[in-house]
Amino acid sequence: MVYVIDTNTGEWKNPCTQEEPPIEWPDEPGENQTPEPCDSFILSLNQNTNFVTYLKSINTQQILTQPFESGYAVSFPNNYQLKQGGYNDPNINWENLNNIGAILHCHYSGLAGIFTVNDIIFMAQIFMGNYAQDSANLFFALTTPTGNPLIMKVKNPAAFRAFAQSIVGDGNGNDDWDKEKIDDFTDDYYDKLRNSNQEINMIAFLNMLKDKNAENAISLYQSDENCTNWNPATLSLFGSLLTDPCQ
Repeated sequence: MVYVIDTNTGEWKNPCTQEEPPIEWPDEPGENQTPEPCDSFILSLNQNTNFVTYLKSINTQQILTQPFESGYAVSFPNNYQLKQGGYNDPNINWENLNNIGAILHCHYSGLAGIFTVNDIIFMAQIFMGNYAQDSANLFFALTTPTGNPLIMKVKNPAAFRAFAQSIVGDGNGNDDWDKEKIDDFTDDYYDKLRNSNQEINMIAFLNMLKDKNAENAISLYQSDENCTNWNPATLSLFGSLLTDPCQ
């Protein structure tokens, strides 16, 4: 029988009787990822009674099944201007806008359960046209029959400006938007953001940001059914959707 010295104790040990240490398996990709840092502006929306009330008003079954879009152009703290689209027309004519803090709107039954390319383009135009009340915190909120409300918000103003320029141009100070860039962005992503499943749509939206090197430009959030408790939506390392609380 062969004995060996235990280097920790200096004692002779029979290696055949020693227990093997437990194997520590590595985490699966996507497990224990570093949580997204909290955005203080998004956290403040949970306590903003006006915002919660107005967003909930367009998150009812009656509103989400009507054949036209409804929404609000918002200038914080208290200016909520009601806007409505045409019958069976998946658009709202947002005109004469200035000092915009946020756009809230709904997608009715049959429409995409995510922000469309037109929504993203419009947000870029508000930013680049200097129509935002606070460009660092500009956001769009969406209600939809396919799931809980969503927010897309400027994450980093410099990164968002670069992204916006890539899809609409700079406007030349007079809303002279780059039609070729708009058409290219629309052609690339119009069909990808139109699934009836909200989780698939959210993954497609986040992949769009990844494709456009715009992951630092926009943050995506999902609330509970009461339009509060906004959690950041991100992709795991293997591409699945994560909606873990921020820290």
